[in-house]
Amino acid sequence: MIPYKQLSLADIFSDCQEKFENDKPAFLSLLETHIDINEFIPISFRNHFYASTGRTRKYPLQAFLWALIIQRIFSIPTDQLLLTFLTYSKPLREFCGFSKVPDASKITRFKQDFLDDLQLVFDKLVDVTEPICQAIDSAKADMTIFDSSGIEAFVAESKANRELCYTMADEMALNVSDNPKVFQSYLDVQSRFPNYSVNNALLILKQMPQATQLGDLNYWKNQKNYIRKNELDNNVLILEPGDEYRREDGSVGTYINAKKVYDISQSKNSRHRETPLNDINSLIRAIANSSPVAFKSIAPEQMPQGYAVLYDKNSDRIYLRNGLDDGVKVFQLTTMEIAHAMMAKDNPDYDRNESHLTAYAASYMLCKQYGINTDDFTFEVSPESETNEPQDIKKELTKIKSIANDISNRMEPTLVKNRATKEKSYER
Repeated sequence: MIPYKQLSLADIFSDCQEKFENDKPAFLSLLETHIDINEFIPISFRNHFYASTGRTRKYPLQAFLWALIIQRIFSIPTDQLLLTFLTYSKPLREFCGFSKVPDASKITRFKQDFLDDLQLVFDKLVDVTEPICQAIDSAKADMTIFDSSGIEAFVAESKANRELCYTMADEMALNVSDNPKVFQSYLDVQSRFPNYSVNNALLILKQMPQATQLGDLNYWKNQKNYIRKNELDNNVLILEPGDEYRREDGSVGTYINAKKVYDISQSKNSRHRETPLNDINSLIRAIANSSPVAFKSIAPEQMPQGYAVLYDKNSDRIYLRNGLDDGVKVFQLTTMEIAHAMMAKDNPDYDRNESHLTAYAASYMLCKQYGINTDDFTFEVSPESETNEPQDIKKELTKIKSIANDISNRMEPTLVKNRATKEKSYER
């Protein structure tokens, strides 16, 4: 990146304000003379911007681009300061095409979702911003060229972070496959973040395995909480889907962006919100009510040796040994057998031995998620794949996650109902 000299905030504001206030027509005329914005917008960018949402865009594409161009020309260092100029200058606001000034998060989101598109536009604009700078003030032109708005730096950093995320996730996938202890640690992370993708669970495992609640700066602000200044550089990178776009062959793809998030332990109010606990009886009732196959109690002598709970594919039932009164053990074993039942359904190639680790790991995740003791679990092997490639290992991890999430989602309606009943009884 070409180095440049950044003007002071006071200089920027006073210079811009003078030009905006004293010579508005001339300034805006310069922009119109040197830049035909429509010529700089590739059709792919238009299609991406307008086709990626099912509702009408509140702010037009040209408005965002004009705002970023103005930010570039005057070396306005922050999105918030840019929006301040737009707020206090009606002619400038109208020139850009904003009927209402967006908030800073909208600008940031625009940059994040359209990184590749913005790179194309600003690559073309490098040559035309120089004449405008010269026309505004030749003495300051070489102080405001090339990367004044930080767009190029923003794009470069975001692309680098995205590639770094993929590299770290692949690295951790191989570590998970090689080391049972790392595999168990991954399951711990994934159980705390059941809605996160496998890639993101691997990224958390790599960067901050102790994390319990993650969010970006806007999230914590909305929570009336703020990340401590000394922690701002200690972010966790995860991958976040952006807008959809249409490829040249007509298929639909999704932009993937790297996102910086922070754990609640890095915030000013580091108390994690408590998840409502469910007693073991409620959990077992939820399992029984949501199981995809029927349960049947049988005498101990009828059970195969070594089993207290067992899924039988031929009868498509889960058998429980009479007299099993250890609630924790019942939960552990029944969730494991339900996992087997799910894997066996409509699968002629189902093999119990080959499916054991997946069922075992899914049960472990559910125990972790619901606060059930996991001391009985021992991991001596890790998921394997025929190729031992990161993507194939991730597929195995995804299977575990999907089964655990499916069981949990089936249980939730019963658990929610039970919690509501308890709350009413407490009110009485």
